[in-house]
This record gives sequence, structure tokens and C-alpha cells, in this order.
Amino acid sequence: MKGRTGSAYEALILYALYTSECMLIVCSNEDYLQTKWVKNEYTRFINLMQESGKERDALTFVFTGKPIEKLPNGKKIQGIDLSKPDAYSRITEYVESHTPEAKKRRKEEAETKLAEEEARRKAFEEQQKEFEERSRQLIEEQQKRLIELQEKLNVLTYNQENNSAGEALANEDEMFDVIIKHCGNDKISVIKALRNVTGLGLAEAKKAVESGGAVFSANQTIAANVCQVLRNAGADVIIRSKGYVETDIDQGNTYDVVLDNIGLNKITVIKILRNFTNFGLAEAKKIVEQGGVICSIEDKYKANMLVDELCRAGARARIKPVYHGTRN
Repeated sequence: MKGRTGSAYEALILYALYTSECMLIVCSNEDYLQTKWVKNEYTRFINLMQESGKERDALTFVFTGKPIEKLPNGKKIQGIDLSKPDAYSRITEYVESHTPEAKKRRKEEAETKLAEEEARRKAFEEQQKEFEERSRQLIEEQQKRLIELQEKLNVLTYNQENNSAGEALANEDEMFDVIIKHCGNDKISVIKALRNVTGLGLAEAKKAVESGGAVFSANQTIAANVCQVLRNAGADVIIRSKGYVETDIDQGNTYDVVLDNIGLNKITVIKILRNFTNFGLAEAKKIVEQGGVICSIEDKYKANMLVDELCRAGARARIKPVYHGTRN
């Protein structure tokens, strides 16, 4: 600085302010801070701190005795008291902390910390995904198990509202066969469903499904439920009276559909009957409420379909062939 005046002096001052990493203001009197040239230089540095990205603690002052706390704009700047035993070591540490090497080290430490936090975040997200996937699988397994248990419950329990206490469970005329016409595209599921609702062994259930025909016999309610379970598994299934024996002559028979018990869903039963016949609403309602023979159908398959629909609606129905053929 010696020998430089005017613009040459100003240029060096500006260079120092722009390139310096920190500024130490050493003062023995608060009034000195208000002198024009001192105030001009640290005010410029404060502005540079705000404009050029210098660190927030790039300015401090060194004093003795009473702390000098007030600087321009009312901001408080940290200070180092020279009367303290560790004053000079603090000054050294302060300056060293603002060297390019120290700044680079802090930057690297910050980047390392950020990378570690990112790694922890990703690890947490992976764990969360695994937990959510496992939870989803457990829920699906539980739902599947509940469906299987519900199917078993539907087959093994009786709807008391649909059966009077004095009804016999079944005699030969009240027994129905569950007949698989085709196992569909998923034979394994049909075999599994048959085992679940009947308790058959694997080989026995497999043979029954593959051979088709009657795979289960029970009273009408249970047979209808078994039929529904097998349909849910993809099979083409019907139920029919166990006493019926199909013969060539039977193709000319007629079949009375007998409604033994209307169940709890009278409206549904009426709708089913109307869908299979040409009965009007009032006529169908009267026939259903009276029970007994509700219609006669020449098509054996259609008669079985009607019985099947009625059973699925909770009613108890059966076919009573008007024979021109044979009967057990």
C-alpha cells in the first residue's frame, strides 16, 4: 500500500475486499469504527458478504474490555476479547477456518453428510416398500383364507331361517347330485375347491373332476352351495335330483318343478320364476306363495337350471319327472 494514492490505492482496497475470505476489525475505541475510511471499508465488506456469497461469519472484530456490539444496520457481529487468555488461539482458529482448504473440507464433509442422509433415506424407502409389499401379501393371503373358510361355512352350516325344525335332513327323494359338466380352464382350482368343500383326498378329487358327472351328493341346500363354490372356481356345474336316471326315453318326459320352501328371498324367487316362464307378476307371486308344483317344463336341462337358480336364491326346490322312462 505504501506510496499508493487515489485510484491505485482504491483498486488495492477493492481487490483485498473481493478476494479475502474474512475480515478482522481490530479496535481499541468504539469511536474509531465511525471514522470515514474504516466505516467505508467494513461497510463494503458487509455488502459483499450479502452479494457475493461470502460466509455468514466472514466478519468479526477484536477488542479489549467492553464488547462493541453495534455495527451498521443494527446487526450484531461476533467478537474476540483480547483480555481473554485464549484470545490469540481463537483468532488463529478463526482465520484458519476461513482458508480455502478449510472451506473445501467443510464442503466435502457437508457433501458426505448429505450423501449419507440420502443413502439412509433410500434404505428407509426400500424397507418401507418391502414392508408394504409384505403387508399386501399377508392381506391377500388372509382374504383368500377367509374366502375359503366362508365357502366351507356356507356348505357345512344350515340356514335355520330356511328350514323348519321338523324337517328331515334328506331322504333319497330329497338328495341331489352335484354334476360337473366341464371343469373349465383351471382344473387345479376346481380340484382344490372340491377338496375344500367335501374333504376328499387329492387323488379322489382329481379323479372325480377329470371323469365329470356326479362328484357330490347332499340335500338341496348343501348341494346348491357346493355347486356355487365349484362355479366360482370356473367349472360348469349343475345339480339335479338324485332319484332321476337319464334314459333315451326321458327325452320326451316333462318335469314338474316343486318348490318345497320359499326361503327368505321371496321377491328374488318370484323374479326367477318369471324369467323362466311367461307368468305375470301377480300369477307368479301367487304360485310361489302356494308352493308345490310351480311349473312344468319339457326341457330337462332348463328344469334343472330353474331348480339351480331357486336353490342359489335360498329356496328349496326339486324336479319331479312326469315319467315315460325309468326311475330308481
